[in-house]
Amino acid sequence: MFPNFYIDNREYKDDMLDCEAVDNFMFNRKFIFLGQGRHRRTYLSPNKRYVLKFARFKEYIGMNRFEHAVYKLYFNRPDDTNSGCYYAPCHLIDGHILMMRAMTEIYGRTDGCDSARRILGGEYAPAGEEDMKELGLPNWLEQCFHDAAQVGKLPNGKFVLYDYA
Repeated sequence: MFPNFYIDNREYKDDMLDCEAVDNFMFNRKFIFLGQGRHRRTYLSPNKRYVLKFARFKEYIGMNRFEHAVYKLYFNRPDDTNSGCYYAPCHLIDGHILMMRAMTEIYGRTDGCDSARRILGGEYAPAGEEDMKELGLPNWLEQCFHDAAQVGKLPNGKFVLYDYA
C-alpha cells in the first residue's frame, strides 16, 4: 500500500523542476536525495522501501508515465519483447511523480545508482557473460546491460529493470 503523498504542480517553474522547493519539501519529510540524472531527480523514502522520481523538466514527465504504463502492462510477468525482463513495481502519483519500489542491490552505473549503493549497501555488477554466470544473474540481464538499462534486486530476490525510459 502506498502512503499518501502529494506535491502540487507548483514545483515546476518555466517548465523546469524547482529543485530547491522539491528538496525542501522532501527533506522536511525525511527523504534522502539519491541523485540526479539528465532527466530526473530521485529521493529515497525514510523507511527505504521506495523511491520517488521527479522529472527535471515538464517535457520528461512522459518518462515517468512510460515506466508506469510498461509496469502495468506486464505486472510481474516477463516482457517477451525485451529479452524476458521484469520491471520494478511502481505507481504514478498526481500524474507525474513515479513512486517505485526501492532495490536492495543495484546493478548499473549512474550517479543515482552510486548514491543508492552507498546508502543501501548494494554491489556493482559488471556486464559480461562470465561475470553474469559467476554472479548467478539471469540471462536476460546481459541484454539489458548492453542497452544501458539499470537493474536492481527487490527484497524478495527478484531482478527487475528500474530505469528503462
